[in-house]
Amino acid sequence: MGAATICGKLIPPRGDGNPIALAPGQRILFDLFRFLFLFAASWPSCGFAAPGISPGDSLHTFTSSLYAITSIGQKTLFAVGESGTIVYTRDAGAHWLASGSMSGVASDRFAIAFADTLHGYAVGRVGAFTKSADGGKKWKPAKSPTKQSMSGIFFVDSSTGWIVGFDGLILKTADGGATWKEQKSGTKRPLSSVFFVNPSDGFAVGGGGTILRTRNGGTSWETVTSGVTNFLYSVSCANKTTGWGGGGYGSVLKTTDGGATWERQNVLPGTRVFQTATYLYAADFRYAPRGIIVGSEGAILRTLSGGEQIDRLEVPTSDVLRGLRFVDAKRGWAVGGEGSILFTADGGEHWSIQSNIQFP
Repeated sequence: MGAATICGKLIPPRGDGNPIALAPGQRILFDLFRFLFLFAASWPSCGFAAPGISPGDSLHTFTSSLYAITSIGQKTLFAVGESGTIVYTRDAGAHWLASGSMSGVASDRFAIAFADTLHGYAVGRVGAFTKSADGGKKWKPAKSPTKQSMSGIFFVDSSTGWIVGFDGLILKTADGGATWKEQKSGTKRPLSSVFFVNPSDGFAVGGGGTILRTRNGGTSWETVTSGVTNFLYSVSCANKTTGWGGGGYGSVLKTTDGGATWERQNVLPGTRVFQTATYLYAADFRYAPRGIIVGSEGAILRTLSGGEQIDRLEVPTSDVLRGLRFVDAKRGWAVGGEGSILFTADGGEHWSIQSNIQFP
């Protein structure tokens, strides 16, 4: 994330460039502060309104940060972000529209997922909880299952899904999102991402290098050793034995034994030091050995070997990228700061900008 001008003041980069020398305990606190900063309202009171959605506005520049993206089928995608922002496409990104149906919903939305083609949920800051029952045509605030901030949501089928968030929060639904029940995570660390490969086997990751796994749908969660103290922002799996996590200071971790152990990838030759200080916020390894990870300063990392070799690609943006979604092995989208939307049609080798967003 490069420097930005807010209220006429130049705000310097926050840890996206050179690494900062910190003791382990200081690094945990630094990463926690960074996590809170990135998912807080990024527009302070400067005598103007926060950039939410304004129904009836004509086409104009769209600059709201986007935090997450999901899809229904091959052509319909939704992205959410600051101040209740939601944008969507129904033609695989040929046209993006900013929905006006979440007007008045000021809280940031950090994650979005659909249980089926009709029922979707967007979750966010301080219990923000919004749902759609018509395939995303309309979004309405709903009774939240928690007052905690929620930063990740995942459905493994039309009935079964999980939400993770601050203070070790894990919620599960078994009825497509109609009701949610809290599960005991065994941690008070903030959790940022959750992924299940089937209704039984899943992972959650978060602050201080936290990795949790379950083999019984979350009836019980166990903490496993990650070997890092960096904040982990994402987790993605190819199957029940093989998965990857990404996080602060270039952290890339891989498991090949169902999450019992994790090894470092993306390290300098002959060392255990990650070869970049880039913060990595979202990963997609569902089509392994091909995997994509996105992060700060427009970083897009790509591997064709399950992480044995990871290359940083040239892309047409330097904005932070926070969300990632592939609809098949070739076509994928990344979203992030300043309303950035990038598209690839060749498995991540080349990316183009799709950020021509219109307001209804």
